[in-house]
Amino acid sequence: MVLRVPLFLELCFYLFLFLIGQAPFYLGKSYNYHIWELAAPTNDINTTVACGFTHVMAYFYAGLTKKGLKLFRKYIQPTPILLLLIS
Repeated sequence: MVLRVPLFLELCFYLFLFLIGQAPFYLGKSYNYHIWELAAPTNDINTTVACGFTHVMAYFYAGLTKKGLKLFRKYIQPTPILLLLIS
């Protein structure tokens, strides 16, 4: 339960960031050129990568605390022999 609250708040934060970009805010104009336009922060690739990285880390943290290192067993489940071919 403790892990779900920060993830829920993070999703609400990103929803708020997305909704900011939907409203046409212009903070200044100069020679018919819109400057200081308040664009959606989710347009930036860094925000998207940070959101994805946070959720992947939360997924692995929750899995490791619940199952331990047995979590990684499902990634080599079809055949462990292929793991030898990769390495």
